[in-house]
Amino acid sequence: MSQERSESTRGVSGRYDELLAVTRELASRNGLTIGSGLKTAVVGALLCSNICERKIKYSLEHQTSNRYEKFDPLFTAKSDYATLKIVDHIKSRLDKEQVLASITCESQDETGAYDVLIESSNPSGTVPNHHTKIKLEVKAGLGVALEQVERYLWEPSPLVLIRVMSRQVIRLDPSELNEFLNFAVAEDVQKAKRLLGGKYHTVPGKYCAACMDFACEHNKFRPPKEVRMIQFSDTNAQEDLNLFLRNLAFVAEKAASLVIQELQEEEAKDGNQAKR
Repeated sequence: MSQERSESTRGVSGRYDELLAVTRELASRNGLTIGSGLKTAVVGALLCSNICERKIKYSLEHQTSNRYEKFDPLFTAKSDYATLKIVDHIKSRLDKEQVLASITCESQDETGAYDVLIESSNPSGTVPNHHTKIKLEVKAGLGVALEQVERYLWEPSPLVLIRVMSRQVIRLDPSELNEFLNFAVAEDVQKAKRLLGGKYHTVPGKYCAACMDFACEHNKFRPPKEVRMIQFSDTNAQEDLNLFLRNLAFVAEKAASLVIQELQEEEAKDGNQAKR
């Protein structure tokens, strides 16, 4: 079983390398750069989240966004505050358990920007150049973007999805999801290759009502007369904020316990490996 998992992991790694290559090429062709690097995370997000490949092509070429909707700042405020309190509690637990680790917020790589990245160094030097990484994604609302989850699983370290409103802390380990990742990444690669080769699929659907590609025969977007504000009603805002605040301490403790356990288990493995 371990040999099969090892071979499967190598397969995922090879597909991921291929995916990075094609997303870099798409970013380069469309001038998607940030500083001296390429916005490969933007390309990856478009590949994972869109059925219609013409829509991906248009978004890459025009880099447009929906200018007709604005969101209540409460949505962002909840996310920022949840991250702050969760990280504060993790720091306190790390100190209490005497576990050494570094914490970075909005840590970016080619798959995206993780809300929190926790890395454990190897201060004793028992296993050279080894450190544990844990990614945290904090969701202060009920929504979850599974395309984002997929992208964050491309990087091989565990992902901890924290859903404050539903009191859920979910650990996802890419090494346990090889079959899914092989399937998902292979399809992302094929989609990218079709776009690079100019043989993309146009697939109309309900999303045509929000698409900015007005030259497409399937486009159904009608610009509103004024910008629409997405916000809660007074009653819903009260219920939402109360539930959010009641759940925050619970998920913070659950996430901190999971992080501590992960770091301690890896430290124990390193110690056993060093004794051999």
